[in-house]
Amino acid sequence: MLLTAIFARGAGAGAAVRRALHSSAVRDPVRETGLYYHALGDGEWAISLRADAPDRPDSPWVVGRLAVPAAVEPPAHLRNRPDSVRLNARFWDELHHVFREHVAHDETLQFEANMRENGWAHLSDMRDSLHLVRTPTPDSIFGTVAFVERKIDPSTYERNPIGMAQSGI
Repeated sequence: MLLTAIFARGAGAGAAVRRALHSSAVRDPVRETGLYYHALGDGEWAISLRADAPDRPDSPWVVGRLAVPAAVEPPAHLRNRPDSVRLNARFWDELHHVFREHVAHDETLQFEANMRENGWAHLSDMRDSLHLVRTPTPDSIFGTVAFVERKIDPSTYERNPIGMAQSGI
């Protein structure tokens, strides 16, 4: 749902560029990741959540780029060397823009706001099961938002800079 908004914001006419990239998608064998790898040439791959080729390597729906040796499959390379990803700042900027727009509708955060009344809560991924009022691991936190009188205030959303360096996912 949130990522659909990112894709809609980043969609545009780019068929000519897409053809020029000669990108063919490789779906990650672990389907839960939702990742697709698009060949950009010279052993470089764009990592995306879409099956169709990106308009350009820095499209907002390209999570990052990965240089892969010729004899290695991109998913295997990513698992063995996760720090080798060069993140796409445009994707992460769009992702956080969508989070800010929709954070007030997150049911987990709404529940926490209702239970605690005032404070701050973290928007995090669901890799680790969480317990109420427990802080997720830092690399699982996308951002933090305040709630006042049981209402989430989207204007207070702050993105988490951890893990958003030029390499690493």
